[in-house]
Amino acid sequence: MITSLLSFISRHASLALALGVLAGLVFPPLATAARPLLLPSVVCLLTASLIRLDWVALGEYVRRPSLPLALNVWLLFATPTLCWFALQWIELPGTLEIALILAAGAPSIVTAVALTQLFRLDSPLAVASLVIGVFFTPLGLAYSFALLLDLPYQLPLGEFAVRFLIFIVLPFLIAFFIRKALGSANLTKYWDPMGGITVLFIIIFGVTVMDGVTDRFLTDPTTVLVYTAAAFAVAIASHILGYWLFIWQGSQFALTAALLSGYRNMAVIYALVGDQFGEDFFLYLSVHQFPIYLMPLLTEWIFRRMLRNG
Repeated sequence: MITSLLSFISRHASLALALGVLAGLVFPPLATAARPLLLPSVVCLLTASLIRLDWVALGEYVRRPSLPLALNVWLLFATPTLCWFALQWIELPGTLEIALILAAGAPSIVTAVALTQLFRLDSPLAVASLVIGVFFTPLGLAYSFALLLDLPYQLPLGEFAVRFLIFIVLPFLIAFFIRKALGSANLTKYWDPMGGITVLFIIIFGVTVMDGVTDRFLTDPTTVLVYTAAAFAVAIASHILGYWLFIWQGSQFALTAALLSGYRNMAVIYALVGDQFGEDFFLYLSVHQFPIYLMPLLTEWIFRRMLRNG
């Protein structure tokens, strides 16, 4: 019964993601109650994704890291530069401009691994890009702060090292031992139920970051709508640019690059910069999740259609 339900959730992942994030908006007490699950859900999510990962294919990227490195040069340095140039022609609130540039220079989201598996894209590339991206995030942030924003920047290296161990190293270790314990036969047998578990962790994370958004919308709807529209605009533009930049590597690689380009890990950025930009910066962190949770309803269909057409 439970495995059948998890398999059903895995097959209808895009709809489940949309309903999950909407639940956090419609039922604000649920988002508030789920807030303590933020950190555990991220660790469990990446662990569940790594259990289902093709580790042999990942090894190829480890031995030949040039493509993940090139992808992260695009993610951490090129896109914030393009965003900065675009914002020279658009007048936006100062906090929103800062948030957009920092989001454009963020690494890909942890859930990208799960999404690439759900969309049948290159999940080993997503993992390799995630590890490299998180590792070089401080350098990308220093670039955005110094050259694009002209703001002072101080990175808590000790805190970053601890978070790197928790968010990246720990899930790898847990996934390795679980794969060893289960064996390849059981991994194949429970493939779809494990995908459903992954989706559930994505939903939990989405609910936790919706805390406070509904109340802010009721008191200041204009700001919430402007921030949300900006988040969707940047995500869509990044999808398109990421695809065309890497189309020379083939459709699957290009679509994976498009997904990683459009879905960025603002949670890591927020953890590193703290509260120095005020409440509106946290608001953007929340609405930044809307494209990640709502757009897969459309992008899943587009990506699979493009893959079928080569």
